[in-house]
Amino acid sequence: MGNTRIINIAVALGLVATLGALVWFAVVAPLQEWRTVALIKRPQAIESIRQLQTRINSLEDERNQLSGNEELNILWRAAQTGEATARIQSQLSKLASERGVSLRSISPTRARDLTLAQAAGFRLEMESSLDQLVSFLQAIEYHSPALLVEKASLRRLNKPNSNQPQPLVFAQIDVSAPVVLEAEVNQ
Repeated sequence: MGNTRIINIAVALGLVATLGALVWFAVVAPLQEWRTVALIKRPQAIESIRQLQTRINSLEDERNQLSGNEELNILWRAAQTGEATARIQSQLSKLASERGVSLRSISPTRARDLTLAQAAGFRLEMESSLDQLVSFLQAIEYHSPALLVEKASLRRLNKPNSNQPQPLVFAQIDVSAPVVLEAEVNQ
């Protein structure tokens, strides 16, 4: 009888140990592994969140720039066509020079008339690195009064001994700008 009791206790302890081992391998070990993997991936997730937040802030800034002006000034106003042409050419030169774009020429061209205003047209020929050209085109896109890119032609330049990190390009861009002459506004 004493032996049977010892055997029962041993079997009970064996069952408890087996049940404990089963719980360990089925529940605790996977949870610890999941925790370890989660802790390893945490810095990557934090960096991803930081990058997304930076992009969100950038997009909000762009939205505010575009919508912050209640009276969106999209028309170039001038007393005469020559004055409008000179002001637009000057602004295009300034935008190009601020972004490191080398303008070869700015020539007035015939532009298609817009619905609400006549348009002044220009053909720009320039050389720049690709990133400078992108910056210049973004400046045109967000410019107020409006500047509209009608057509663009890009060609890669092969310059020997060029150590530029970005490819050099030659661009020919047709730009139009809606113009309202002050005499027309007062009528």
